[in-house]
Amino acid sequence: MEALRNGDFVGGHAHEYWLNRLRLGVEVEPRNWLRVRVEGIDARLAGNLCPGEVDSSTNATELYQAYVEAGGEGQRARLRVGRMEMAFGDERLIGSDRKLSPYGQVFAGAAGGVRWGSTYWDVFALRLMAPDAWHLDRRDRRSKLQGVYGSIPWEGLVVEPYLIVKDVPWEAGPGGHQVYTVGARSAGPVAPRVSYNAEAAWQGGHRGTDHIGAKALHAELGWQTGRGGGTRR
Repeated sequence: MEALRNGDFVGGHAHEYWLNRLRLGVEVEPRNWLRVRVEGIDARLAGNLCPGEVDSSTNATELYQAYVEAGGEGQRARLRVGRMEMAFGDERLIGSDRKLSPYGQVFAGAAGGVRWGSTYWDVFALRLMAPDAWHLDRRDRRSKLQGVYGSIPWEGLVVEPYLIVKDVPWEAGPGGHQVYTVGARSAGPVAPRVSYNAEAAWQGGHRGTDHIGAKALHAELGWQTGRGGGTRR
């Protein structure tokens, strides 16, 4: 629920509304190694908008996921094809959230994974589903997302290295727009009641003739209070 009074310092500029979101899915498993899932979503506002404010939830009912998966839980390898959620690590780079959008974020393409010893590796080639206010969301043909994301357990901790490549060939003129992200995340306990979560990434590439270069670092330290209590960060 959201309530606004005198927004933008304008008297009477106010709104009150609440967002209702419902997801309904059907999953069929004809074989223990084969799974089909179709899921829809309905998200709409109820209440009063500010004068001149546009209801962004025009396309209230949307197809959320629709995919076929071979393999999966307990299997050495899996392959998923269709329209799907994707979430890795803390979802800073690839996740199911779309900047507070009530519809979330999904991708279309193929994603697979393979277990190699005690490690697990995800590989994907995807396109983001572009939001459409008047029709069902469609694949964003302008950009491609490809990469590999690993999970390596080590003495009670987990290390997750990754490489992600974003390719936007139709943007920025000659040379297009390409971004390469290399990084790693690690999380786990370091002492009784103490845990950590850290991630570092380096980004390079180009947009037309302009060079892209960026670095990011995030770290958290958590301490669990009491017996079975929550964790402070």
